Amino acid sequence: MFAATEAIEVFPSCLWVHEIGNSEDLNTELKESVNAIMAAGGGRKRTDGGGWTSETDLHERDEFTRLTQYLVAASEGVLHFLRFNYEHFYISECWANLSGHDEDHPRHNHPNALLSGVYYVSAPEDCGAINFYDPRPQASVFYPSVKELTPHNSHRHEIRPNAGMLILFPSWLEHSVERNKSSTERLSISFNVMLSGEIGYETGKVRFES
Repeated sequence: MFAATEAIEVFPSCLWVHEIGNSEDLNTELKESVNAIMAAGGGRKRTDGGGWTSETDLHERDEFTRLTQYLVAASEGVLHFLRFNYEHFYISECWANLSGHDEDHPRHNHPNALLSGVYYVSAPEDCGAINFYDPRPQASVFYPSVKELTPHNSHRHEIRPNAGMLILFPSWLEHSVERNKSSTERLSISFNVMLSGEIGYETGKVRFES
């Protein structure tokens, strides 16, 4: 009937998922560093969903240098994938999240950043998936039942994390983390990435300094 048929994907919302191999030693170091911050009275209790979060300067601390190298390499790969023109990029914020039993992280995004990400230091079974939501508000106006969920008909994408997993995503993409149903704490480290230097097109260029 048709001479040709093609499905064209337009305006995709990408997630970039990495696995850090042999991450056990790295995760042990990170746990010890986060525990030291907590023991010194750093960070604060979260009021939205419970749990604890650290200050946002972990990327500037020597004990997190090894992880920061992975975050920088992954971010560079995403920026290359997106074919952006830029002078420099930098990690603007980096912080730890500790969630105990029955604690979650409500739906949110990361303002004033280009890319965001999360690295899982400890992710026991049933610790809660991270969910990403369809950013198109019109897409839910009419939503028929489906025979099978696929990336093309779902309004939510779920990733069940494991220790050593690193996920990057556009900072504007809303996401949430499910309730931790395990008896072990979930520990993750989140970060934001921003560009610096001259950004944009001729009629709308701006300059940001890191």
